[in-house]
Amino acid sequence: MRRRHLLKPFPVYVHVILLSIYFICITSINIFKFGLGHLLVASVMIPVMVSVIMRSRKLLRDVLSGKSAKHWWWYGAFCVGLYSLGYVVLYGFNNMFAEEIIDSSNASQKGLIPYTVDFLGFYLSFASKGAGLACVEMLVSVGKHQFNLRRLDRTQGMARRRDLRMREWISHFMGNLTQSLLYALRKAKNPFMIFEAYAVILAHGTRLMSAQGRLLVSLKQETYYLGYLQKIYKEGKIKLDVPADLGDVQIIPLLLLSLYKNMYKHGNFEDGRLALLRVRRVGNYIHISTTNSITDSAMWLYGDGGSGLGQLEHILRDQFANLVRISYGVQNEVFNLNIEIPITYESKQENFSLT
Repeated sequence: MRRRHLLKPFPVYVHVILLSIYFICITSINIFKFGLGHLLVASVMIPVMVSVIMRSRKLLRDVLSGKSAKHWWWYGAFCVGLYSLGYVVLYGFNNMFAEEIIDSSNASQKGLIPYTVDFLGFYLSFASKGAGLACVEMLVSVGKHQFNLRRLDRTQGMARRRDLRMREWISHFMGNLTQSLLYALRKAKNPFMIFEAYAVILAHGTRLMSAQGRLLVSLKQETYYLGYLQKIYKEGKIKLDVPADLGDVQIIPLLLLSLYKNMYKHGNFEDGRLALLRVRRVGNYIHISTTNSITDSAMWLYGDGGSGLGQLEHILRDQFANLVRISYGVQNEVFNLNIEIPITYESKQENFSLT
């Protein structure tokens, strides 16, 4: 642990509060025991005691910070000066303060040796409080540092899991697209156009996989690559309704492409049945909805929330937290999906080139 974390001090107001509470308590007790005359003693001694506490605190912090011993001379000078001043005040001349402190009837209190013993007891008592204050500061600093490290670990762990889920989402889509490529090439009248569309989407997916942090793309960008996907998955009965004025709105990458791919893969377009992929704005939210008939073989899959819907929900919540709303269901062999995400116009990621 670095010294700057270990030796981070309390704010000044915390010192003031702690010392005020301590001296109010001991002054109140002494006034109760010795009477109001103790106020004179307290008014003189409290500044001295505060000085001893804070000087001792600073000495311990200097030792732990590795400061050179040549800077400690002032501490010795402070001790000698306080010792000398105390002796002069108590024994140098008659005064009210000395009368409150010394019992003149007790001869054992007089002399240099008794004074030295009393001074050491007094000084060490409050020096230990200063050292204790420094230790409490260090313990609190260590505790805060460890708490922040654990919180950072949790945050980084969540970010890593979020990035992993996003990469799984992208790789899952690209894997499905690759599996469909050979079939689409054999079926196409112009295989080169299919391969070109696949290459453009593959390059886009590769750039997405290398991105870091919160990853969003514009709706304009998404529809651009959706156009290439339509060249691979040709189905004229899937209608798109994506207003051009929403082009700057940010969504998760490959969202529209994945929805379109699932509609194509699991949809039932016999007997002129149509499907609709629609994007619209409602207040501060973007509503994305799909409606399509599904084949009998896909009925169980959608009914259990399959076909990547669970993964999609995790990805949406990673990016938009609890602000996202998603619902889906099958009724009369028609699958309906509704996604509501808050409108975001700026992404933390660099804009990807459309080519």
